[in-house]
Amino acid sequence: MIVLTKEIILPLNFDHGFDYLENDFALQLGDLVQVNFKGNEVIGVVKHNGQSNLPASKLKPVIQKLGLLLSPTLIKFLDQVSNYNLAPIGEAYRMAIGQINNKAINLCNELPIVEYNPNLPPLRYEQQQVYEAIINSKHSAHLLHGVTGAGKTEVYFWLINYHLKQHQQVLLLMPEIALTTQIVKRFAERFGTYPTTWHSSMTPKQKQIALSQIISGKTKVIIGARSSLFLPFKNLGLIIVDEEHDQSYKQDDIVCYHGRNMAVLRGHIEQIKVVLGSATPSIESIVNSNSGKYLYHKITANFGTQSPTEISAIDLTKNKLKSGEFISSILAQAIRENYNQKNQTLLFLNRRGYAPLLICNSCGFRVACPDCTSWLVTHHKLNKLVCHHCGFNKALINNCQNCGDQNSLVACGPGVERIEQEVKQKFPEANICNINTDSVTTPKQVEQLFHAIMNNEYDIIIGTQMIGKGLDFPKLTLVGVIDADLGVGGDLRASERTFQIINQVLGRAGRHLPGKALIQTYNITNSVIQAILTNQSDKFIESEINSRHTNSMPPFARMAAIVISSLNEEALKKFAQEMSNKAPYVKDITVFGPAPAILYKIKNRFRIRFLVQASVKTNIQNYLKAWLQNLTKPANIRLKVDIDPYSFV
Repeated sequence: MIVLTKEIILPLNFDHGFDYLENDFALQLGDLVQVNFKGNEVIGVVKHNGQSNLPASKLKPVIQKLGLLLSPTLIKFLDQVSNYNLAPIGEAYRMAIGQINNKAINLCNELPIVEYNPNLPPLRYEQQQVYEAIINSKHSAHLLHGVTGAGKTEVYFWLINYHLKQHQQVLLLMPEIALTTQIVKRFAERFGTYPTTWHSSMTPKQKQIALSQIISGKTKVIIGARSSLFLPFKNLGLIIVDEEHDQSYKQDDIVCYHGRNMAVLRGHIEQIKVVLGSATPSIESIVNSNSGKYLYHKITANFGTQSPTEISAIDLTKNKLKSGEFISSILAQAIRENYNQKNQTLLFLNRRGYAPLLICNSCGFRVACPDCTSWLVTHHKLNKLVCHHCGFNKALINNCQNCGDQNSLVACGPGVERIEQEVKQKFPEANICNINTDSVTTPKQVEQLFHAIMNNEYDIIIGTQMIGKGLDFPKLTLVGVIDADLGVGGDLRASERTFQIINQVLGRAGRHLPGKALIQTYNITNSVIQAILTNQSDKFIESEINSRHTNSMPPFARMAAIVISSLNEEALKKFAQEMSNKAPYVKDITVFGPAPAILYKIKNRFRIRFLVQASVKTNIQNYLKAWLQNLTKPANIRLKVDIDPYSFV
């Protein structure tokens, strides 16, 4: 006898739904329900009408209907996120409903409606032109290219206000929690109340309140990290992706996806506008603009700056560094002059810790992580050696564990802690702060530190890429890039990333007063350095696009990465060979590998990688499905698929 059921998608690591009895709840597509799964009560989503050959006595009934309905467009979006990224459908749905519970739903009726009282200054001519072009366009996706300090945020605020008048919700995505501090404050100044925020540092109670506001529609403006893209909004009308080029939008675990691309997808499905903003747009977005997929807008005029920042390079092949030092005499003199003028200096080095390598000067032994194929990084402030890949750490050591020599271990290369030490030696009277993800871990700490910088409590600011993103310090007039060569090579996006991050960092100087930037480099003829020095970003981008096109690399080709890993190296190699043997031959698709991953071992798991390259018109997902479905994966092996990979480690 056939029993009628409802297929329920559970927010678990399954690629299918489960049949449950409806239990007189009159359920429809998108209903959130509570069910029993292996002895635990789990919230799931009604997906389809189903039927089972099992007797009703063998099937579990739905326990409760929660009173929240996911929209058909959100369900379509989650299904496409799963299909495009080849992620288990349960994991895709987890991103939308994983935080929802009865308390959050019941709280909807108790919370007040957030009132907004906009008080926006008028836009300048270019800003006004862009604003009007966006709201009057029938295009879904828009690329807003605004030079550093051009006032993109004010355009965002006008767009937000436009949609508030339509009684719609707006999602403003930010790549880093650090960025939310200043923009939340600016929003409150413009709209008379604070926006709802969403990020990983929020407490469960804070998330519960935010969710209730979002699903009830009682809040209209949400500023959040990439995860907020999947929330069940009541009436979403606009998505803004700030710093769209930032690699923080790429998630590399569980569901591997790019937040920018998924934002464009959700906008398309919801039939709403998506605005991608950046001073240094990604190659992908520029190519999409050139092809007409995105509508391109540019703001060329700086707002509030007296003159463009003066940028020059310090050639370290000619201006030799002293032994054990990493700040050249030219940069040190500029810092001194800036300090004497009571202005602030920013020193940038995109490397955490004190030193990236500890080596014995007697036998050459390098201190490595026991669980990864990587070196341990010296962190003096923590008094530890730390692996930046698996988190392994141990107390700092002085004696070589290989040859036994005492006090023979030497720190090689600089991290931000080492730069801080050198700055304190050169400028003992200056107030110095160090901003990186080791020293600043919560939004509260970020807010306090940025408030202190704004109040001129610090003269010299040292930091990693965290300080290069959208921050505005009025007294900051000098930027020094300690090592511009760091990150230039490595993969197809290395030059683009270096160009973007250096430009973003340089953009912190001279936003209110005349600014100066000094770039230390051993390779002054490098195309990235030259493009920055000569202010020829368009020429650099054109060269990068031509190179990608010539070499059939993204966005002129499709790419996917498959990484398999296991604690058992021999079993891994055997399965990798089996995978290679069963890879289907298809015209316009090339499989590279198997090859050891750049980081061959992480957390004691050995790693082997395949790269799949295909023509743009090829459905790479169908190819991968056909390949992987033909495999019998051993239980002791993990397999991860990354569509459109950004990291190749």
